[in-house]
Amino acid sequence: MTRERGLTPESRSRLRPDGTLLTWKAAGLSLSLVEGWLPFFMQWDNPSYYPGNLPVQHAMEPQGIAWLEITPRDPQRLKKWLGTAQVPLRLVDSAPGIHHVGLFTPRGIVVLP
Repeated sequence: MTRERGLTPESRSRLRPDGTLLTWKAAGLSLSLVEGWLPFFMQWDNPSYYPGNLPVQHAMEPQGIAWLEITPRDPQRLKKWLGTAQVPLRLVDSAPGIHHVGLFTPRGIVVLP
């Protein structure tokens, strides 16, 4: 996915509070910082450490991302950038950026501003 976009994956890492070293590859971060609506790409070296796979306790009991509400500066660029990736996007007419995130919970979708 990164080659067709001209991106070079960078190795990244951080230590969890329990001392576990997390490592992953990331691509497109610098572009995403400039164009906040443009996603970046990550691949975990050990998928079992992917934060979305780790059990957490939270009052809302989030179960995943339902959708992202964004306004791209350039919708055609976004479409080309995503390629065949299946991303639950809601495109809205507003200032460019990410506006809301919908999270699946046992009580329905919770919207974060």
